[in-house]
Amino acid sequence: MAKRHWKYVVSNRVLMSHLVVILILLFTKQVLSDGYQADSETWLFDNVPARPPFSADYLDETASGFSIELWQSVEADRQTEHTLFFAKWLGDYPEEILYRALLPCIVPSLLMLMMLSGYLLYRWRAERVYSKKQILIYQQRTLLALEGGELGLWDWDLRSDAVYFNERWSEMLGYRVGEIEPHLSNWQTLVHPEDWQASRSTLQDHLQAMLSYFEAEHRMLHRDGHWIWVLVHGKVMETSRHGQPLRMAGTLLDITERKNNQYRLETLLTEQNAMLDNEMMGMAKVRNSRFVWTSSTFEKILGYDRHELIGESTSKLFINMEAYQHFSENCFPTINSNKPFRVQIQHVCKDGRIKWVDLSCNFIDKANHLLMGVMVDVTKQKLAEDEKREALDRINKIACQLPGVIYQYCLNPDGSSYFPYASAGVEDIYRVSQEQVRQDASKIATIIHPDDYDDLRTSIWSSARSLKQWQHEYRVKFDDGTIRWLFGNALPQSQEDGAVLWHGFISDVTERRLAERELKISQERLDLALQGANDGLWDWNFTTNEVYYSPRWKTMLGYAEHELENTFETWSKRVHPDEQALILRKMKDYINGKTANFEVEFRMLHKDGHWLDILSRAKLAADSEGKLITPRRLIGTHVDISERKSKEQQRLNRELAQRDVLVREVHHRIKNNIQGITGILRQFAEAHPETVVPINQAIGQMKSLGVVYGLQGRDSKSSVQLSELLTSIAKDIETLWNVRIELDLLMANGICSVSEKEAVPLALVLNELLSNAVKHAGHPEQVNVILRFDASNETILILIRNKGLLPPGFDFENRREINTGLNLVASLLPRTGVRLCFKQQDTDVVTLLECQAPVVSLAHTL
Repeated sequence: MAKRHWKYVVSNRVLMSHLVVILILLFTKQVLSDGYQADSETWLFDNVPARPPFSADYLDETASGFSIELWQSVEADRQTEHTLFFAKWLGDYPEEILYRALLPCIVPSLLMLMMLSGYLLYRWRAERVYSKKQILIYQQRTLLALEGGELGLWDWDLRSDAVYFNERWSEMLGYRVGEIEPHLSNWQTLVHPEDWQASRSTLQDHLQAMLSYFEAEHRMLHRDGHWIWVLVHGKVMETSRHGQPLRMAGTLLDITERKNNQYRLETLLTEQNAMLDNEMMGMAKVRNSRFVWTSSTFEKILGYDRHELIGESTSKLFINMEAYQHFSENCFPTINSNKPFRVQIQHVCKDGRIKWVDLSCNFIDKANHLLMGVMVDVTKQKLAEDEKREALDRINKIACQLPGVIYQYCLNPDGSSYFPYASAGVEDIYRVSQEQVRQDASKIATIIHPDDYDDLRTSIWSSARSLKQWQHEYRVKFDDGTIRWLFGNALPQSQEDGAVLWHGFISDVTERRLAERELKISQERLDLALQGANDGLWDWNFTTNEVYYSPRWKTMLGYAEHELENTFETWSKRVHPDEQALILRKMKDYINGKTANFEVEFRMLHKDGHWLDILSRAKLAADSEGKLITPRRLIGTHVDISERKSKEQQRLNRELAQRDVLVREVHHRIKNNIQGITGILRQFAEAHPETVVPINQAIGQMKSLGVVYGLQGRDSKSSVQLSELLTSIAKDIETLWNVRIELDLLMANGICSVSEKEAVPLALVLNELLSNAVKHAGHPEQVNVILRFDASNETILILIRNKGLLPPGFDFENRREINTGLNLVASLLPRTGVRLCFKQQDTDVVTLLECQAPVVSLAHTL
């Protein structure tokens, strides 16, 4: 710029110097012209007589020589000479005048005009060149500014909606110049639909002169499919004479990175706010033991309103000054050494409640005594720990009474192991203390029997890999030579550090092992006895479905050995159809572990057509150590008990006959006295109110007896209907216990009758089951009784539902944890045709009594 200006100044100075020279020449020419004029006048007057002087002598002289008229003529001639002189210049001598007067003026004027024209032309060209250079410089600067700012340029003709996009504009979107048609609609298709309306509204405001310029941020679709953020600036550059916008231009800037940074910043701010205002962690700033700032969570934990703690002393939160002093003595030495101080301590809430908090504090500006405290409410955790500690104490007390050890065993990835917890029973099982195995279990490994060590280790690692239940029997050998059998049962749990933690129980099963050994010996003796008794043997392989029948088994049915095939169908075809389902169900229950043994009596068809009574017993095949062998097999015997059953039936018939005679003899006496006894009991209860409960129970028992003896006194030809029996028993129990029994006795397909010989036992069973349900449901809970018919297996279902819980370890079939009443029920149940089971469903106990022929029969109705 300085160089160009210098050239311009120099050119101006040259022109000025030229003008000065021209002025000097003109001035010289004028001087010369004036001199020439003087010479002309001298020449003219030199040829005219001079005027006489005006004096007396002269007058006298002239008077003597000339007259006055001559003087006047001379004066007139003089005037004529002057006129002739000017005429000579103007008319009579044109060439000389042009040469002497006009030419000296015209030539310099023309020369000056030419010089001035050249100067003006030079100035015009110089200004034009300078303007072009300035425009070029401005354009270069504009392009450099656009390139330096990475701006895209656009120019929009509002009359045709044609839009010019420069190269940078297209590059931002991944296109080359010309790939996007220069039209406004193509720009609109690239704008994100969610952003277009806002940008369009701002653009309309600018076009309507409501905004001085257009500015908008929106997303645009890149060629490769992702969205970029752009900042658009623009302004109307040309309008019509009516003020309508005709042309608009502006820039486009890629602000994706700025937007991403803004999003990350907002995310960080959100996370920071979440950290400061989360629902779990409270924060506070303290200066000189007084609060200067508290987070909302800090105030919420302690029950204070916003900023209510500002300016208050921190000692306000402690239960007493002694606790505050103790805290200060431990806290400040730690934080003064630039270490954080953490403690679990009790704080007092605004309403006076005490909360346990996990408090951590440290200096954030030590020079100004400003520290930050972080607090977490751990009241629930502390209470849970207290409950856990109490529960652990209870477990320890219970574990001390168990003949074994409750334990946790942890196996690390490097093979080391330890017992995080072991009850006091570990001293009896392993003869080590709890402390000796809490950090290292290697001491126990030294007492494992050498013959069992490898198998034990393999079983533990296998459970660790599969995370399946660990069960294993092994021996330990102590220094004094004592050998004991142990059984371990535990569930594994994977830990975050790769370790495996088992929770389980180990018991001493030496006595059981000795008993099994004795049992094995007894079994061998039994096998020998069976061989001597010549009973039938059978062996059923579940995997291959192969069955073996001994020769005695076949001859017992009247067949030779070759006459019957060793298949399951051989047995199923000859079993009585009414008993086959019962046999298979009992066999399934035994195989699935629901029953301890398999023993059943049933009838089989003899070759000559009569039925044999068979007693069958069976066991799952096991090895010498009692482990079930694979494939699984069921081995059993058949004993012909037809003769015994015949004699037993004869004895039962005699007993029944005697029983019928005796019952009928005493029936009318008992029945007549029941009503009298009931009346006496009621009168006694009215006189002694404190005996109402036991008296009502006695009355109920009397009524139950009435029902039973009423059944026995009925005509043998008349049948007992099950629905009537249930209704009668339910009404008596309702009256006795003042509890509602809801009956749903829907028998749409017919009428269910009870066998005459089973009516009394069944009535007693139902009476006991309903009484049990009422007693355990609790007053005034309702008991529901449902009677249904299952057509799929011709079974009558009696379902009793009541509130209550079955005792732990309850097992009716095996007579475990059952009361006296249920023992009576188990004794009264018929041998065949009846099945009773109990089930816990949430808070209800469901009792299901299934009855089939010959106990009940269904008479179908139309």
